[in-house]
Amino acid sequence: MLEEAKGLNWLYFDLNSYFATIEQQVDHQVRSIDEGAGRLTGKYQQEEEAIYLAKAIKQAIRQNVGDYITCSIGIAPSMYIAKIAAEMQKPDGLSIIKAEDIPTKLFTLSLRDIPGIGHRILKKLNSANIDTIEKLYSCSSGQLQTIWGSVYGKKCWYLLRGFELSEYAVKNRVIGHSSILAPEMRSVRTARDIAVELMMKASKRIREKELYSTSIGLYLRTTDKLIYKSYTKISASNGNSTILKQLLIVLERLIAQHKVDSFHQVAISLSGLTDKPRQLTFDDWVL
Repeated sequence: MLEEAKGLNWLYFDLNSYFATIEQQVDHQVRSIDEGAGRLTGKYQQEEEAIYLAKAIKQAIRQNVGDYITCSIGIAPSMYIAKIAAEMQKPDGLSIIKAEDIPTKLFTLSLRDIPGIGHRILKKLNSANIDTIEKLYSCSSGQLQTIWGSVYGKKCWYLLRGFELSEYAVKNRVIGHSSILAPEMRSVRTARDIAVELMMKASKRIREKELYSTSIGLYLRTTDKLIYKSYTKISASNGNSTILKQLLIVLERLIAQHKVDSFHQVAISLSGLTDKPRQLTFDDWVL
């Protein structure tokens, strides 16, 4: 896709508010409270048309919001590089990084200009004698993964080269656990304890995989062979407190609603898995 688009696929606009004023301009994604991105298609993959669209967005904000709100726009082959470009001329700039400009234009920046490189990662890089983008770029993906201490170092290698990494590549995966209860362990209290234990095991697994769940599943089979299921949407999370709280709410509701007092099987699941956390860092970009 990058080759077909001749290196112009994304523009990244950095707004303080009022994203609605440009929603109809591009196929957009809201990235955070003050950032958004839009995929350039059709004629807008031509540089002149992309610039025209960027200026139209700026004009729309001035007309619909006012001069006191500005935005910085970056145009590049990938969303990640477009974000870097948008940061180059804040608060009211327009920067373009073409495919052939990578990595030359990046070499003029500092390590802290790269999204996802905060104080902790910068310290790790400096300890590895990496203090410039050029040195960072010369590392292999395996070296960066070792320095980062996680897969995000490897992702950095791909992102800095303009690869577009799908944010929802793991969205439909499911992690679950099930338990058949022994005759002496079929009470409501025991079933509740086992459900919590199974969910803690599942949440530990997604944390180890650096994933976040957006859906909790609960499956109950009674000794009368009745089956009750429930799926609950949650904000992306991999923490025990949030996940267990929702699990217990659903479990108590099912028990009260169906007046269940004896269980044969308990099963739980975490689904809608994604690498996307709440902050705009390397966690926003997945392999």
